[in-house]
Amino acid sequence: MRAKVQTNETPTLTEAAAAELAGLRERVDALVREHLTPAIDGAGERAEAAQAALRAQADGLAERVREQPFVALGAAAVVGIAIGALMRR
Repeated sequence: MRAKVQTNETPTLTEAAAAELAGLRERVDALVREHLTPAIDGAGERAEAAQAALRAQADGLAERVREQPFVALGAAAVVGIAIGALMRR
């Protein structure tokens, strides 16, 4: 068998690949911290705002139904008839 002799002056291919991989990992981590983390935080804030807006609209709708139950019943009937007519086609 032949033994490969290497000098300590030149890095091996494995060492070079490991160093390049470490550099790439650092770049990916920096990009994630710079771009992805703020985007995720912003999405969470927007989702909370949308949830609050939907809850407020649902509360408003519930209040209108309590104030005018016959109007709500009529609207539900119209929607049901429209859906039934569309499903028959």
